Amino acid sequence: MPQAQGPVTDLALHTLGWKAFQDLCAQTCEEILKLPVETYREAQDGGQDAAFVSRSSNGAIQHPATIQSKFSSLSGRKFTRADLTSEIPTIRKLVSEGLAHTYVVMTNMGVDAPIAVDIKRLLRSVGIAKPHVFGKEYFTRVIRANARLRALVPRVYGLGDLSQILDERQAAQTKALLGHMLPTLKVYVPTSPHIEAVKKLKKIGIVLLLGYPATGKSTIAAMLATTASEDLSHRCYKEDGPSQFLDHWNPHESNAFYWIDDAFGANQLREDFIDQWIALMPKIQAAVALGCKFVLTSRRHIYLAAKPKLGSRNHPLIHDGQAIVDVGELTDKEREQILYNHIKLGTQSRQWKQFVKPHLLDLSKETMLLPEIARRLGDANYTKKLTIIKSALLDFVRRPREHLIQTLEELSRSHLAGLTLIFLHRGKMMVGDPNVNAQRLIGEYFGVDPILLSRSLRELIDSFIVLSGDGAFWSFKHPTIVDAISAILARTEGMTELYLRGSEVEKIMSEAICSGADPIQDAVMVPSGLYNLLTDRLLETPDEPRSNARLFNFLNRRTNIEFLRNMLSSHPGILNRNSGPYFGKLVHDPKIILHSKAHSLGLLPEYVRNITVATLEEAARSDSDVSFMDSDVVLDMMHSRQLIRMYRYAKEFLEQTVSVRVEDVVDDADLDADASSQFSDVRSSIAKLEWLFEDDEDEYIAIEEAYKAIEVGVAEIEEKQKRAEKENEHDDNWEWQKRAPAQVGGSNPLAVRASGGPRSIFSDVDE
Repeated sequence: MPQAQGPVTDLALHTLGWKAFQDLCAQTCEEILKLPVETYREAQDGGQDAAFVSRSSNGAIQHPATIQSKFSSLSGRKFTRADLTSEIPTIRKLVSEGLAHTYVVMTNMGVDAPIAVDIKRLLRSVGIAKPHVFGKEYFTRVIRANARLRALVPRVYGLGDLSQILDERQAAQTKALLGHMLPTLKVYVPTSPHIEAVKKLKKIGIVLLLGYPATGKSTIAAMLATTASEDLSHRCYKEDGPSQFLDHWNPHESNAFYWIDDAFGANQLREDFIDQWIALMPKIQAAVALGCKFVLTSRRHIYLAAKPKLGSRNHPLIHDGQAIVDVGELTDKEREQILYNHIKLGTQSRQWKQFVKPHLLDLSKETMLLPEIARRLGDANYTKKLTIIKSALLDFVRRPREHLIQTLEELSRSHLAGLTLIFLHRGKMMVGDPNVNAQRLIGEYFGVDPILLSRSLRELIDSFIVLSGDGAFWSFKHPTIVDAISAILARTEGMTELYLRGSEVEKIMSEAICSGADPIQDAVMVPSGLYNLLTDRLLETPDEPRSNARLFNFLNRRTNIEFLRNMLSSHPGILNRNSGPYFGKLVHDPKIILHSKAHSLGLLPEYVRNITVATLEEAARSDSDVSFMDSDVVLDMMHSRQLIRMYRYAKEFLEQTVSVRVEDVVDDADLDADASSQFSDVRSSIAKLEWLFEDDEDEYIAIEEAYKAIEVGVAEIEEKQKRAEKENEHDDNWEWQKRAPAQVGGSNPLAVRASGGPRSIFSDVDE
């Protein structure tokens, strides 16, 4: 039931840690007090607090102000006069140097009114003209009142129940959007990729967060979505794939926010997603132009596989890299804060933290220390067999996948059975109502009864699994757990059958591969003894275009000749399925490829062959698509008269169409992209015809002329780029001043007044 919230509802500020609280103070200075921070380092007492001094932009003192932060990790502690007594000599010195006209004490501790009055009186007695004391009550109020502050320090969302920070409607929308990711906010660190993503999203309206598993792509996307959901006029959508965008897209809506996780596939590249993105990109460009925002995430290797298939039909800002943010690049300071947060707020015992504390600084310097790895280090369930010595800790960071697999394999049989049961439900299993057949299989393979399974799931909560959908479903804590379970099932004898019988057919098509097929990283290998079972599961694929395209891609890329011959012989109707229009070159059309393979095996019906050849002829005649002309297996489907017509279409392409294509590219050139790369499609089509005309001197000359036409087109675009660059030269004549962060609202930046040795951020990690 909604409850009224007072302005000083308690937030767990004591859980921030001293460094994070100083960051909150700095951002509060900028956003609330309008006193931007220029430099920052620890104070003389070893860093327990920090002092900032206000200066004007030219260095002259102009009503100078010192801001002193005081942090305590003890919940409920009150700030007293004694907490400031030790600072009096320093304050006197600041006053004598003319650096403390105003003195502001900022603390996460509670401040009673009589104490605040007493402290102000003390500060005036040593020469402070304008003393201020801001305690926990002040920070609670400004956090709740200022959305911009929450965006800059997003960890504050995890300091208490959302309804303590947002009103009920905002809290409900944010909970619905983030689901089980809410606990992550307690340890979140706004990294440079986070800041870069915020800037790019505001400037260009679309961002692709690119990185390896466990780098925090989804978490950054969740932070951006949370900020967007603060404005109740915004409609925020969490999509499971490109097709869902069409379900929600309104061509007249100008303030929608779309978050599409694993945009090109979760564990493997999804070929059907490629086709969908090609069709959707014009709509996305139109939506961005209207003011809508898009945040996409993808694993690096999956996007690199998708990029050449998207080709020129990719979103231009993604294609040229302007919209891409590399999430894997963290600074040393960011890794320190991430590791501190996870160890400080994790489930490890105080004794464990004390033992590991001397090694944390070295661990934070490891570039492989990603947010998810830091989370596992802070969770006692992942480190039961980990020896607390430097070499073992470094190995845990450097080989995360192996350690996760080892951790899962070392779980009890009932615990691993529980995780596998969720895996068989595609990572989302209704609480108390698992699939009967899946539960039976788990019982057969693991020897675990339903009662023990239920108890085991409860024991894994918040470590490996979470309750999502308001507690209605079991889900995995992190996607990498799915990868680890898949790897365990793939390499454990007998478990492949369990995988095939329990997994959804779409999951099988994206993760499985027949033995003897071209290897694919992290794929589940299906032995020949399970080919009949695999065939039965593939036949469950819905007979609709997108699913059929995925089926054709699976048969083309993930099977061998033996499997393909047996399946097409037993089920020739598959060749009649419709995979919908293909928007790329036909040489890549999965249906064309499958039909050509079936023809080579003598399994393509004549009427299907005629339809396929007619499609190829029409593409060559109307669209000048001759991309398939260097594919022997495709050309073998054609009779002699059809081949003669194709030869004529190819000549027309060289002698007439190439020059038109080159002119079109020049006219529509992207002046921010490489000139030569913009002719890649035309150049590729010409290259595919070289072998066809190698004995025809006249046509080979035509090929050379076609390449020369491209060179002329490249030169014309480069000349356009030079003219545009010259016209915009005045934009580069800026006088830059080194400030971090930049000055806000004409106020004086703040500089640190502190000396002495630095304090390790991990100094209070075990307190």
